Amino acid sequence: MAYNRDGQRVPLADIVHRMKDADVVLLGETHDDSIAHQLQLQLMLGALKQLRRAGRQLTLSLEMFERDVQGVMDEYLAGSITERDLRQDARPWPNYDSDYRPMVQVAKDEGLPVICANAPRRYVSLAGRSGRDALEQLSQESKQWLPPLPYRQPSEAYIHKTNWTMQQAKEELDAARKQDREQSAESNSTDTAAESSSAALDEGQCPAFSGVKAEAAEISSASLSAKSTSFAGQGSPLLEEVVSAAADSSRSGRVQHESQPAGPIVQQDSDSIQLKAQAGATAGAVEQPEQADAAPADGAGCPYIGFTMSSNFLDAQCLWDATMAYSIAQGLGQPLTPPEQNSIPEQSSASSALAADDASTHSKAALVSSSSAAAAALGPLVLHVCGKFHSEGWMGIYEHIHAYHAANAKRQGSTAKRLDVVIVTFLPSSRDLALTSEEFRDERLAAYGDYVVLTDFNRPRSFEIGHPV
Repeated sequence: MAYNRDGQRVPLADIVHRMKDADVVLLGETHDDSIAHQLQLQLMLGALKQLRRAGRQLTLSLEMFERDVQGVMDEYLAGSITERDLRQDARPWPNYDSDYRPMVQVAKDEGLPVICANAPRRYVSLAGRSGRDALEQLSQESKQWLPPLPYRQPSEAYIHKTNWTMQQAKEELDAARKQDREQSAESNSTDTAAESSSAALDEGQCPAFSGVKAEAAEISSASLSAKSTSFAGQGSPLLEEVVSAAADSSRSGRVQHESQPAGPIVQQDSDSIQLKAQAGATAGAVEQPEQADAAPADGAGCPYIGFTMSSNFLDAQCLWDATMAYSIAQGLGQPLTPPEQNSIPEQSSASSALAADDASTHSKAALVSSSSAAAAALGPLVLHVCGKFHSEGWMGIYEHIHAYHAANAKRQGSTAKRLDVVIVTFLPSSRDLALTSEEFRDERLAAYGDYVVLTDFNRPRSFEIGHPV
């Protein structure tokens, strides 16, 4: 079921119609959501048809490929190498065949560019271990795969969202460890999974949690055993409440962590959101996909970093966002310069925008003319697929790409039109997908994007993983 920000149920055709006049569309997903991937393909095909009528180009951009394999992707699209070569040299994710290959094949068949948008994992790992300044020591050859350095610092709202989510994850993992200890006591045995999880937290390692994108959240299998299936994101906050709290803390000079938000519980498990009425939600009602016995080997699955939680955590997280935003901006054909460190795009102040009760108070990109002449004058539409944490709440990629755009306009001494960026967020739900407008507003789902698409969490996931995604 798809909804606009007013909570009105809309067909996919409405989203396609909105996409055709946009500069960028961010499709925020949970990576194992097979339904979302099918819907993304439908949106791509619909947008391609609309854009061709208007004389515009569609460019596909994917988080799932890293910038240093762009040449391999280009060779495949041109027919110079085989798909077997692509699989061997481009390091596709394990769910590539089922989830992303159909979109790449459409691009190949239709002659569309595909952007390998993500930062190479080795550099994200470096930023996570040693901080963003360590990237400056790389060679110029290595830096070509990164955005201009230094990249933009995270906004206060983004920091608060990340910290809140991690705090909740720690509390949930603490509860899981306690349950494991109680079960171990009953069986008069020691659960090594609980012990290793406890040791990881005591050492300050980042707990595996689903709210923040998996790459940044993951830790090694030695730190968090996949045997601990009791971990689940119970009581995670609604995004709007997180961002609203960030606005409050900005005004009061303090950070607030509420133990339990009012209203419905948003439960996150395997980066899936399960909407339940608060009164009826219990720990025993949480659906949890069974995890594999071991974490994936190096190079498998999402980029598997495993760095510790420290002051460098956001340096790594923001490197993903900045790199993908930079790749998207390049796909728009813009010459790019680094944004000023303190430059925050007007709409990136999601802390104030999402705190508003009335969705109409959220300042959004002015709609460009839908006439065919105006549409033809637009550049390409970049359709970017990413984990939803990178785009939800008008944060992450959204903030960085507007900062790049503003920096370019300033450098050129011109007043460029504001980029029209549309956010579509796919949320797996374990309850009835048909919501009334009142239910949609009560659960404040408008905070997730311009359009929210609820998918069936109970459907089989697209791939089995040894770590939360």
